[in-house]
Amino acid sequence: MVARCISSDRNANIGACLGVFKPGGDQLRAGIVRYEGGAVGMLHVDPRHRRRGYGEALLSEATKAIETAGVGECVAFVMEGNVASEKTFRKVGWERDDPCLKGTGNRKANRKWIKRKL
Repeated sequence: MVARCISSDRNANIGACLGVFKPGGDQLRAGIVRYEGGAVGMLHVDPRHRRRGYGEALLSEATKAIETAGVGECVAFVMEGNVASEKTFRKVGWERDDPCLKGTGNRKANRKWIKRKL
């Protein structure tokens, strides 16, 4: 089961790295970074281990931790055209947002995603 393979720092601080490792080993199969303040970044699944639900499990875990901490909206930036990541974010309940809102800098690409509070 994917959830049993997830590791994190489990500290009160919501900034953390989470990973999926080979059972009984230290081979990283997938990872994600959760930044303090509610941002999620650098979700990556080793190409040899894709389409097994690892990315979705990690994104769900990071999203839950941020929502539980009550820091507001979860935010992520997905490279435009990254169809696999866009599908994963949608599955977990995220939606594309206007990249010109909330001080996203000079980015012109429509790549900002948020997870709105229910």
